[in-house]
Amino acid sequence: MAADAGSAGAAVTIMASRVLAYVAIGMVQMTLLFVLGWAIFGLSLGDHPYALLLIFFAMTLVTTGFGILMTTLIRDFATLTSLMNLCVIVAAAAGGTLVPLFLLPDWLRTISPAVPHYWAMEASQGVILLGDGVVDVLPAVGALMAFAAAFFALGLWRFRFVD
Repeated sequence: MAADAGSAGAAVTIMASRVLAYVAIGMVQMTLLFVLGWAIFGLSLGDHPYALLLIFFAMTLVTTGFGILMTTLIRDFATLTSLMNLCVIVAAAAGGTLVPLFLLPDWLRTISPAVPHYWAMEASQGVILLGDGVVDVLPAVGALMAFAAAFFALGLWRFRFVD
């Protein structure tokens, strides 16, 4: 029994370290993207750019959790990659990241809040265009954290540790 508990503890530690690594990589990527946009193209980071970091962190958790969930559902790498790309494109379109929400059909605007991209865009635009700060983005960050929690919970529920 003690060996099983030790194995489970080691598996959880390995999983946590991988999640932290992907979250760190995602944070660096998103931060670098916005900093380069600011430095090269003059992208405004708003009055409270540190609020963007909170959004980046939440969205990175969403993408990591979604990745874990999808890898527990699909074992074939080619299928996984194709389906992940399709999911990201559809969610991005529905969330208003590919085209502005006002250009979307009414039925799609109605379901836009059902995808994380919508909340990330709302919060990011608030910071960049409206001068929103940390308190202002908390509702959107809360929605993103709910998506992340759901993805992680479902993914970890389905995950099978193999010795």
